[in-house]
Amino acid sequence: MSDALPTTLRAAVTLLWVETAGMAVLAAVEIFDVLTKPARYVQWAIALGVMLVLLTGLFGFLAYRLAHRRGGGRNTAVVLNLLALPVGWYMIQGGLAAFGVLLWALCAATIVLLLAPPTTRVLGLGPR
Repeated sequence: MSDALPTTLRAAVTLLWVETAGMAVLAAVEIFDVLTKPARYVQWAIALGVMLVLLTGLFGFLAYRLAHRRGGGRNTAVVLNLLALPVGWYMIQGGLAAFGVLLWALCAATIVLLLAPPTTRVLGLGPR
């Protein structure tokens, strides 16, 4: 068996790292806002910052595991991307259409790549 990852898995891992970076930027912006601006509900602002930091770690952990051919993270990555689709919808409805469509495209591409037969085969998740 070759050590090279199939193109579909390599692309999926790359997109997961992109999602990790995006989540890190969102977390940094939220933490900056909590520290510099008065919040109406401080506990919610802090909770959002903590959640974004935890999601950043989770996306990075999933990307790392998949890059090392550990199949256990694939389904979690698919579910997280499915959960982000409604966020894209609300972004579109809220006037951030470009970001919403970009989020949809990123999530859809990641899901398709993670469920592709070559990815499933190399992770040992398909029929034997």
